[in-house]
Amino acid sequence: MQSSSFVNNLGTRIRNTIPSSRLVPIDFTRGLIMILMALDHASIINPYHVGGEGFLGNRPKYPDVITFLTRFLTHWCAPAFLFLAGTAITLSTIRRQEKGETQMTISQHLVIRGIILLIIEWTLISTLFSFFGAVQFYFGILACIGVGMIFFAFTHRLPNSVLIIFSAGIILLSPFMMMSPIIDFETETNEIVRFLAVALFLPMQFEGRLYGIYPLIPWLGVMGLGVVFGRWLVQQQEDSSSNRKIAEQLGIVGGLCLVAFFVLRFASLIGIPTWPANYLPPESLAIDKFFLIAKYPPSIVFLLWTLGGTLLFLATGFLFQENPRFRSLMTPVLLFGATALFFYCVHMTLFMGGAILVWTLIPYDPGVFDALIVSLIWWIVVLLVLIPACFWFRDMKSRYPTSVLKYI
Repeated sequence: MQSSSFVNNLGTRIRNTIPSSRLVPIDFTRGLIMILMALDHASIINPYHVGGEGFLGNRPKYPDVITFLTRFLTHWCAPAFLFLAGTAITLSTIRRQEKGETQMTISQHLVIRGIILLIIEWTLISTLFSFFGAVQFYFGILACIGVGMIFFAFTHRLPNSVLIIFSAGIILLSPFMMMSPIIDFETETNEIVRFLAVALFLPMQFEGRLYGIYPLIPWLGVMGLGVVFGRWLVQQQEDSSSNRKIAEQLGIVGGLCLVAFFVLRFASLIGIPTWPANYLPPESLAIDKFFLIAKYPPSIVFLLWTLGGTLLFLATGFLFQENPRFRSLMTPVLLFGATALFFYCVHMTLFMGGAILVWTLIPYDPGVFDALIVSLIWWIVVLLVLIPACFWFRDMKSRYPTSVLKYI
């Protein structure tokens, strides 16, 4: 009884800490993404959990379907993270405008937040990655979002038509830039040219020092679509009874994206050319062959699958957000979604620190099944630790709304 009372009280305090101004469907979707992301990163201690799909043409091999699915199910994370980052730019801008802030102040806030993301990436995250190789500079998802924040700080006021053309254009253009590089990366020695290549359009690792897997092209396009989506969302929510309508529309678009994914994959499987939609064409109908899709860089089918799923998550959030039972059951998910950057930094530290501990201090040579079980247990333990940690951070952020915490 005491344990149950503690859990209920904690849930109530968490819900009271999350501002009512936050959109439940956004936090719900982002929270689910964070949980799945944690599953992927918990598996770093599993030697059979591999990645790098599409990286320089890589087709990783998995020992069994279950291990493959623990990787595949996490593919929603990066696209949803970037898409919702774009959406957050719009929603934050509108809230600040309603408070009377000037456009210069709003842009300044976005630039500062972008710089903070870059600092976190190039200090904490790069340091963590350095333990797994001689990585001195890492251009990952936080750096990609950080540059995106700075970019959209000055361009988010562009008309929808311009943003859509820009976003769709660089997503469709990216395969040609990546498959036909404009410089010779094998012989190029200029570090500035290498950095720009990695940051802009080509996932690459140079001599173990410069490592980038989230180039701005095409991911900046995904953020741009999120900016436009945020505008559409605000327009739709002017009608207080629009939640079900929004859910239906998101469900339709998300479903169409998934249909397009299957059409392109089946077409490629039977020999109908679909390049550049498929950077890694399916080899068979086997799950680990048909659903092996390129993430580095993201193929068109990868974005269809992941963004389609993201829209379905959002649709679920809008459909049930008025349901008290749903909000109560999803309290930890909403908490994680409301503290995404803090969650990311802490969980990366715990998982990478745990992996270093396991690999250096403990004799560890498990079989496939044991490795998967250990990863799942480590995942659940860290999530349980993160519930009070994220609650504490959310509480601190609400107590000091004008501190540097507002950028995190």
